[in-house]
Amino acid sequence: MLNLEREITERKWVDERIKHLNLVLRAIRKVDQLIIQEKDTNRLLQGVCDNLIENSIYYNAWIALLDDTGRPLATAEAGLGKAFLPIVEQLKSGKMTDCVKKAQMQSDIVIIQDPFSTCTDCPLAKRYRGRAGVTARLEHDGKMYGLLTVSISGDSAADEEEQSLLKEVAGDIAYALHNIELEKAHKNAEIALNKSEEKYRHLVESTSDWVWSCDVEGRQTFANEAIKNILGYEVQEIRGTLAQDLIHPEDLENIQKWFKTSVEKKKGWRSSIVRWLHKDGTVKFLESTAKPFIDPKGNLVGFIGVDRDVTDRKLAEEKIKEYSENLERMVEERTKELNRALYDTEAARDRTDGILKSVANGLIVTDIYNRVILMNRAAEDLLNVRFSEVVDRPIDFAIQDKTLRDRIKSTLEKKKTDYQFDFELPDEDTKHPRIMRARTSGIKDKAGNHTGIITIIHDVTLEREVDRMKTEFISTAAHELRTPLTSIQGFSEILLARDDINEEERKKFLSYINNQAVSLAMIVNDLLDISRIESGIGISLNKVPCKIGDAISDVVPYFQEHSKEHRFEVVLPKEPVEVHIDKEKMEQVLKNLISNAVKYSP
Repeated sequence: MLNLEREITERKWVDERIKHLNLVLRAIRKVDQLIIQEKDTNRLLQGVCDNLIENSIYYNAWIALLDDTGRPLATAEAGLGKAFLPIVEQLKSGKMTDCVKKAQMQSDIVIIQDPFSTCTDCPLAKRYRGRAGVTARLEHDGKMYGLLTVSISGDSAADEEEQSLLKEVAGDIAYALHNIELEKAHKNAEIALNKSEEKYRHLVESTSDWVWSCDVEGRQTFANEAIKNILGYEVQEIRGTLAQDLIHPEDLENIQKWFKTSVEKKKGWRSSIVRWLHKDGTVKFLESTAKPFIDPKGNLVGFIGVDRDVTDRKLAEEKIKEYSENLERMVEERTKELNRALYDTEAARDRTDGILKSVANGLIVTDIYNRVILMNRAAEDLLNVRFSEVVDRPIDFAIQDKTLRDRIKSTLEKKKTDYQFDFELPDEDTKHPRIMRARTSGIKDKAGNHTGIITIIHDVTLEREVDRMKTEFISTAAHELRTPLTSIQGFSEILLARDDINEEERKKFLSYINNQAVSLAMIVNDLLDISRIESGIGISLNKVPCKIGDAISDVVPYFQEHSKEHRFEVVLPKEPVEVHIDKEKMEQVLKNLISNAVKYSP
């Protein structure tokens, strides 16, 4: 029974864990795809929140980008609706909640197991009743952009793997925000370059991007001061240098073809990634954008462009790619593990189902909310219900008998370990109630907490009937023993008391005494036969050909002698009737019948 309870509990836990982990991993994959594709901050934040609560992975999720004072720059939520507005207003007023304060002070995940009780200053506390709150910093390269908070069950919040995955998601979001910042900076630089020449020159000299120009051969004709920070060369060193001398050797052939095509088509390029060699030999990834410079005659003079150092981004993208590949591999491995666990669980479930189906007694398992979670076929037949119709339904709906319902509830409420009782069920075939005996036992998890009730039901109608028949048999046996004993006592008293008995009468009386002693012995043998039947040994019948009239004639004279106030008349057919019977047992039956007739006749 303990193994059955453990298997039921473990199976349920494993099923729920598998489902949750698969959903979390799927959400992480979607978030990573969103991070790579989405360049708008608000859409990015909202998309992340929506993905995190999809399929009930988390109860709700919200993100707040904060400035240096802790006031919100942008917010997004999913699963909260209008309930999120008060906390936004509170943050705007400069009053931070406990989770925000803790997240600003530590880089680790912030876990609040019971926000409803502990976060009294939080407008969302009521939404966390019975749940935990988990907060992660959106931080990249030492900069904190804001916070990500999700609502989850307490057990999942304490899980290290869950925390690690959430922290990685927060890091990826922060990196995406960093890239969006870089993108915005680049676009702002391009817009500024389209202003006046003076502003253009000012921006050229002040921008961190490499602003350059080259002729149709690819020789550098202009470079701003940013070249030093990007490739390590002074402006004077770079002027007059062919680009091919600084391109990574592995990319040189493709770049030459690309540049030749651009010259032929008099067409520039946009956001092309080129690998350059730094003066110190290291590799730099530059995102290049250029436009053709056409003279008034329509001739191509060269190109003007801006190259932005995206080495960090490219390395990060490669890291993300590597992370995605590792994640895919981890997901595949975890899926295999989960499939193996699922296979083992299904095998255990099949074994459990096989055991339940082979159990002749009815079995019902209910949870702490008195809902039916398991029922075998025997219980279905006894209670006249189908498990598929009552699964996860309250026992008030599934079980018609009030006694059984009340005892199951009482076992759970009083936390009794064992409870045995009888109750009746109607029988449509016999129109007589069937007697059921039920035993309820509490189910506990590994921590000793009550998780439900298991009830075993056994039909004891036959046992009750056997007990009744046994009682009647004892009464009958006492009567049967009394009859020959009375006869023996009576005839023996006559022999002792009377001196005028002749020899013929003496022999007659002694013959009666002997016959009754033999009958008494047979009754005792019958009792022994009954005992053998109950023990499963059985009895043997000594069947011989016998005339039924002879058996009756041997029994009646005894009663004629002892019941002179009654008249006995034997009517037999003219032709003898011969049967194949156990004569001794037949005579005992006849004696019982005649004795009862004498006893209850006036």
